[in-house]
Amino acid sequence: MNHLAFLLFYMLVAQGVEQAPSVGWFVVGVPSVSVARPALDSAREEFSKLPLKMVGRDELNQVLKAQDRKQGILAEAGKLLKDGRELHMGLKLWEAAELYRQAVEKLEEGFVRYYDPDRLAEPVLQLGVALLQANQKDKARKAFMRAAALAPGLQLSEGYYSPSVRKAFLKAKEELGELQPGIPPPKELARMCQAAEFSGMIVASLERLGDRPLLRVALFDAEQNRFVAVETAVLEEKTAAESGGELAVRLKDNLAAIIGLPVEAEPPKPAPDAGVAQEPQQEEPAQADEPPASEEPPYEEPTQTSPDAGIPLDFETPPPVTPWYIKHWWIWAASAAVIATAVALPLTVFREDVVDVRIIY
Repeated sequence: MNHLAFLLFYMLVAQGVEQAPSVGWFVVGVPSVSVARPALDSAREEFSKLPLKMVGRDELNQVLKAQDRKQGILAEAGKLLKDGRELHMGLKLWEAAELYRQAVEKLEEGFVRYYDPDRLAEPVLQLGVALLQANQKDKARKAFMRAAALAPGLQLSEGYYSPSVRKAFLKAKEELGELQPGIPPPKELARMCQAAEFSGMIVASLERLGDRPLLRVALFDAEQNRFVAVETAVLEEKTAAESGGELAVRLKDNLAAIIGLPVEAEPPKPAPDAGVAQEPQQEEPAQADEPPASEEPPYEEPTQTSPDAGIPLDFETPPPVTPWYIKHWWIWAASAAVIATAVALPLTVFREDVVDVRIIY
């Protein structure tokens, strides 16, 4: 009886406590041993002072995988792949290629490319094999490049694949070149935020400014479906932790706004000549019978406002003509043999803006 009373009391208390909003903690391209690690730790500690829950790689991957299983994406794609292989064994190449393509599309509806890129690479590779055997060499090359982008360590077995297939795959892989992890565009981040019920994402990446590491932290607002703030810091070994904390302080108000906390408005900035006292000018009364001016003012073209002109931004630097994250759209899973745990979340978005790997029938 006492146990039941305690359980009811706990349920009532739990209902009265609002759950803290969640945001994703999304780190890209930072090795486990790096000057950026102390900076990231300090930044995360500073962000943690807000009433929010930061969700990292492992937990997000589990959420995305559960979402795909719930929607039956993995099971449907698995059946399409199995049926495609049976047709392939019967040398029905075009029918097999079509089922492989459908399996790829089904997996792309979910989030497999983030938590299990090898699973997505399998039907892409088989599609390339079927197309090569059907003498569609260019389409096969694109499929092989896509498979190599998803699984950089992929190698074809000599006992299973013919020499011509292995040769074509290696050539496509060499043409693709060495790939680097990067940041997905807002559309992909928005999908993940919706699946995980995030208010937004904290996206951190490590780049280079000459020979010095440059830490970039950006805030993605799920409601606005865009990045709303970006800060960077050049890292020095002795002051990396301090730099990371200062960077987070500059972004805290933006993050607070993303999770719905009220943000104090900043006082208006003084004009450049605010220090010089000026006497107020009195407006002269308008004269009704004043003749029109002899010269008309020069015509000025109306200025074009940006799509975000009605949304106040809390950072002064205007976005560049080419958004910074577009540079990283050709992203994929980090090569396990190279940096292994260096990427906090595997990214496997195809670099279709650099190499066209779309296959059009």
